[in-house]
Amino acid sequence: MSHPQQSRVAARVSRGSLPAARAWNSLFAICLGLVGFSAGGISAAGDLPGGGDNLAANVKQLKSLTNGLKIAPYIVCASQCQKLEKEKACEQLAKIAGAAQCDDGEIAIVCRLLFTNKPTQQFRRPRLGEPLYYGDTNHDDWPSSPFEFVDGVPLCVVRAYDLGGEAESSIHYLKYCLENCDWSNRRCDKINQKDIEAALKKLIGSKKWKTPLTDYEQKCLKFQTE
Repeated sequence: MSHPQQSRVAARVSRGSLPAARAWNSLFAICLGLVGFSAGGISAAGDLPGGGDNLAANVKQLKSLTNGLKIAPYIVCASQCQKLEKEKACEQLAKIAGAAQCDDGEIAIVCRLLFTNKPTQQFRRPRLGEPLYYGDTNHDDWPSSPFEFVDGVPLCVVRAYDLGGEAESSIHYLKYCLENCDWSNRRCDKINQKDIEAALKKLIGSKKWKTPLTDYEQKCLKFQTE
């Protein structure tokens, strides 16, 4: 049986899974139900830029793969959400997703840092297209796709998505996570830039790659940390 708070949040989010033309009207009810929009003076993760008391402002710093994904803003947003705790964080993410003029899956990707699978269940990826990985690897090599956690630091291992149709909305994926996943105990608030750089070095040297990474692939992996 789901927790009462989780049920209430899922119910709010489910109203936002309608087509885009109707989504804002449904999500407006969420906005009215929120007590303020401040995250309460949350500091940045480690020494990474960002933080403050405005989660929406930091979400705007998120970039999709097609726009040059940087990992630090994702870590900062995940850290803020973790400090808010599950119900309030999901309410705010739903509001932000509903107000966004463009959804490239950024909040869905944040959910990959916030949730984890329930026992005996899988935690499916957001349907943003067919992931294309580096080093001739595939889905089976990266169960936390699009991320690989190296010493607790998430790094993106997807170089692009091959989308043949319409991508899953962030609202729909958030609803899926609330209904089918657990809130993760993995924390992002202590991660700093040195941790990211050390994790990248380990990832590039990983034995998971089935073919040696090309210079271009290594440059692409490094780009997210710069």
